[in-house]
Amino acid sequence: MKKFPFTSILGWSSSRYDVFSTCKRKYYYHYYGKHDTDFALDQISRLKQLTTIPLTIGSIAHDVIEALLKRLQKSDADIDTSRLKEHIANTVEDSIQKSEFFEIYYQKQEELDKEAMVDAIYKCLQLFIESDRYAWINQQPMDQRHKWVIEPPGFGETRINELKAYCKVDCMIPTEEGVFIFDWKTGKNDVAKHRKQLIGYSLYAHNNFGNSLKKTSGLSWFI
Repeated sequence: MKKFPFTSILGWSSSRYDVFSTCKRKYYYHYYGKHDTDFALDQISRLKQLTTIPLTIGSIAHDVIEALLKRLQKSDADIDTSRLKEHIANTVEDSIQKSEFFEIYYQKQEELDKEAMVDAIYKCLQLFIESDRYAWINQQPMDQRHKWVIEPPGFGETRINELKAYCKVDCMIPTEEGVFIFDWKTGKNDVAKHRKQLIGYSLYAHNNFGNSLKKTSGLSWFI
């Protein structure tokens, strides 16, 4: 993947733009809160790091899908579902221990339902594994799987008309027919928002592979 030298110029990001469009105050405290002298930095950092149950479910589902796809690059053996569910349970437990939840902090509920979280994540993974798209991915030639781009490191920096942009893809699979982009979703469908993200990912693919945009297919995949 292409790498770019550091510049101090801000780059376009769909998620950052959405935060700014939704709430200017939230944007300020998320990106520039450390410069506010009216509030303690440790309190700003604590509130910024709060997570929610839906966010945690989505994050863990993403992480497990990433692990499964990287496993597919080396082996197409059947998945041991009992070990998968055990891994999810361990990951949820670790997240509960390390994270502070919005629902607890603001006293929306007294405790977290670990089993419900595990079940929700496992159902997402079942939908993923049993889907036609997963079957298609699993049919790709083993000797070509090293070309897959799965949750690349960094922020997905690229260039769109020479302007800096950040478009971090979940999964990008180049084939003889073109480049296929998959973006996993566990939340609500937002057509305009997700279309904007996929356009960015398509330009990211074009920038890195030099492929025609007409041969780039993007899909927000709800699980």
